[in-house]
Amino acid sequence: MPATDAPNAVNSPLSNLPVPRIVKCATPGCPGWITFDVTRHQTDPCRYCRIAVDTLRFLLSRVGAEHKALPPQVHEEFNRLMLTMAGAWGQNVYLRPAHDTLVELKAGVHGVIIEYNPLLGNAGSDGPAPLVGIILHKLLHFEAHLNQRGPQIVAKSGSRDKEGLLPLMSYLMTVTDHAWVAARLGQLSPLLQSAQARWGLGVAQMLVGAESMFNRYLSERNLQRLLSVLKETQDPAEFRAGVLEWLATLTAQTLEREKEDNKRIFLAEQLANTQLLNPEALSDYKALLEAGELTGVRDAYPLAERLYSELADSPVAHPPTPEKAGEHAGAVVLDGGQFHKALEGCLKALGMSNYFEVKS
Repeated sequence: MPATDAPNAVNSPLSNLPVPRIVKCATPGCPGWITFDVTRHQTDPCRYCRIAVDTLRFLLSRVGAEHKALPPQVHEEFNRLMLTMAGAWGQNVYLRPAHDTLVELKAGVHGVIIEYNPLLGNAGSDGPAPLVGIILHKLLHFEAHLNQRGPQIVAKSGSRDKEGLLPLMSYLMTVTDHAWVAARLGQLSPLLQSAQARWGLGVAQMLVGAESMFNRYLSERNLQRLLSVLKETQDPAEFRAGVLEWLATLTAQTLEREKEDNKRIFLAEQLANTQLLNPEALSDYKALLEAGELTGVRDAYPLAERLYSELADSPVAHPPTPEKAGEHAGAVVLDGGQFHKALEGCLKALGMSNYFEVKS
């Protein structure tokens, strides 16, 4: 979507927000109810378990974009997901600005803290949309496996020579999650999804934090690099170009001495991930990879297409539409059986099902 259309993402007047309502406390077994008023900065705490959350209204008031109201359903879903997280952890969930991160979840003394970069919350004509989109990305990741024990990908007996690929096989769980998260965000607000895509924030997750394809040291270095670009520009195209250029550079450095099979699998997962999170950026990223000195890039394309098709056709990429709207809706959880089956399909698409298996 062109930048000139971006203001449509933030044109819903605050007067259209719903009236206060009472919702069930999200803490398991708690008999309490919580009053939700999306025009307030925080919910009142539950009278029994005392959990409370900051609302989207609070976030908008702190990022210089208070006058740009987002659609009511975004307020409702944002607040519902915050309450879901609070109930699952039995702690308050707060929003806190931090200039040394993009968006990150941290455990604090008084509860769970979502740290956010305020520069993303006042992003030119996109207003708060990129920031709200990436926070929702994190919250949807959390909700997807709520109260579930996740499966593991393990090497089969007799596959010792392939054990070095285990980290890449395990990363398939993150890629599969992204098929779900991208679809859920699209259900909620295509305008938020397009704003996040314009800034390349979904692809940036491959560089930093818990969803990174690189080790902790490199992730920290990547974060500092992205923050320096963010401080210098409010142009989404320029920031996304910076994300893609650094991802291509670091990928080439990382894979330079790897075996050709390892390169193909790494690139296949990366390209499929990019197509799931930001399909408009895929051709640009391919061009950057081909312009570099990394060999075997084109060999990874058929593998990436098979992996993407496997996920795009899977039920994980087609989550059910919530039966109830906003704060009255229950958690939308990724079915464990569907997730397990999607992972098996990913292994088959990469030609690795003879060497690895999914165990619950």
